[in-house]
Amino acid sequence: MRHSVSIAVLVLCVLFSTGCTSHKKKYKLATGAPGTTYNLIGEDIAEIWREEYGLDVEVITDPSTGPIANCKKIANNEVDFAIIQDDAPLDSCCAPGKSAKSLDLHLRTMLPLYPEVLFVVYRNDSSANPKSLATLLKGKRVGLGPHNSPNARFVIHLFDDFGIDTTQFTAIYTDHTENTISDSIDVCCTLAGFNSPRVAAMIHNKNGKIFPLDDYNLIGKGSSVDGFSMKYETSRPFVIPKYIFGAYPEQPILTVAVDAILIAHKETDNNLVYELTKILFENEQALAHDNVLFSFLSEKFDPRELDFPLHEGAEMFLQRNSPSYLETHSDTLGFVLSAIIAVIAVGSAVRRWLSQRKKDRIDEYYKKVMEIESQSRAFTTKQQYENALDSIQELRQDAFNKLIDEKLEANESFRIFHQLLNDTMQVFQKKAQETAS
Repeated sequence: MRHSVSIAVLVLCVLFSTGCTSHKKKYKLATGAPGTTYNLIGEDIAEIWREEYGLDVEVITDPSTGPIANCKKIANNEVDFAIIQDDAPLDSCCAPGKSAKSLDLHLRTMLPLYPEVLFVVYRNDSSANPKSLATLLKGKRVGLGPHNSPNARFVIHLFDDFGIDTTQFTAIYTDHTENTISDSIDVCCTLAGFNSPRVAAMIHNKNGKIFPLDDYNLIGKGSSVDGFSMKYETSRPFVIPKYIFGAYPEQPILTVAVDAILIAHKETDNNLVYELTKILFENEQALAHDNVLFSFLSEKFDPRELDFPLHEGAEMFLQRNSPSYLETHSDTLGFVLSAIIAVIAVGSAVRRWLSQRKKDRIDEYYKKVMEIESQSRAFTTKQQYENALDSIQELRQDAFNKLIDEKLEANESFRIFHQLLNDTMQVFQKKAQETAS
């Protein structure tokens, strides 16, 4: 007995430990190079997941990591979560002969995190007084970040939309951390959080100045930025507020932004994604206290504007308070139910009316038989009785025709009528025989 109990306890322990270890998988979150906004944001996300959910998550800070590489890591199941730019060009990270669509099928959005703002920063010296973006860039060495990166491709796309000939300047490709105005870069074009330390350092330490893409008073009124954002769907106009970098800028600056988003592999457990998304929103204030970029977290976004569809777990969270189908369509369903009840009531009334009509018809046959029987009291000849029998036969034939046409019911009343016919016919046949003799 003691041996059996020991075995049972051992089995329970094994089952318990198996259940626990299923939640102890080590997860990976791909961010960006150390010190970048992606990396800082990713570290905060990982920390809150560890504290609130006990998730064993490692932040990947490979210096070569970027939005494109992160997409590929997700697709290849090398990581579970990643931070990318919403317009990450998938085709640039596909193996030869592979379709970007096949990669896209593995990627799902958890939520937009914050806007990555386009900063066009140049050295503010006495000779710099550009009237347009084309004038600013002409003959300059322009930093675009890593070659073929989302940053570089976004900026080149914007230049092309603004009608700027890329042969008029020299493109400089570097790591994101090295994309800053320097002896080798005259103009830095970078997508970063609005409070980027790298941008702040260029402004305060290198006499940098941010170039506006248009007059901020024209936002929503047909500015060049409005036009670009209409064509480049993942972007939107963004106004850099006054004094965001200390005493600079002295006036709001109009530029564009594209969201940094948190993504997961489509096969990542729905319930896990639900809980992790919930944790981020529940701890939004604490996160924003450490990094103001988290203040942009919002459940109010249009999934149709995202490059990748929502993860089912994230969608479950966003729809958690949505009314059920019955609640949403209660008015319509109430109307339909009322209509059905009305139809049933009308149908029932029609059936009663039809039944009454059939009953009225059989009553008419009763009356005709009774009339013939009443007339027979004055009969004195065989011929009169035979004529009455013919009339009874005609009534019988007519009644059966109406029964076939469903104008009469084969109910108890009809059976009584039929019996009355038979009895009356037998009486008339007997009277006819008696009269003849």
